Amino acid sequence: MDPFSVGAAVLAPVIGGIFGQSAAEKQAQATADAAAEARAATEQAAKIGAKAQIAGQLGGFGLDYLTSRYEGGAGGALNRINSARDYVQRANIEANNPSVVALRSVERYENRLRNAMPGYMPPSTLFV
Repeated sequence: MDPFSVGAAVLAPVIGGIFGQSAAEKQAQATADAAAEARAATEQAAKIGAKAQIAGQLGGFGLDYLTSRYEGGAGGALNRINSARDYVQRANIEANNPSVVALRSVERYENRLRNAMPGYMPPSTLFV
């Protein structure tokens, strides 16, 4: 065997051990970092859970307070204006929609027949 091969055979495990050791150290560092991140996430989750529990014990005070402030302020007034406008538009649609007008006409006709002939069963009751 030549001296170069003997040297390579002797040094190969040493070099492999050095690089293997650094890989093991990197793995250990990554594991430690992951554990630290998990610990921080657990602590954060515990803090959030405690805050949620306190908020639940207060009966949702914060949300109730904000809701009442909104309903009493400009936002609530705008909601009331929009609901009134929707109500008026709904009334206009029902008053001017040909389908609704025809339905009311049929209802009025059936009511007149029912009042004129006791015991009359209008055909529309079959489909209700």
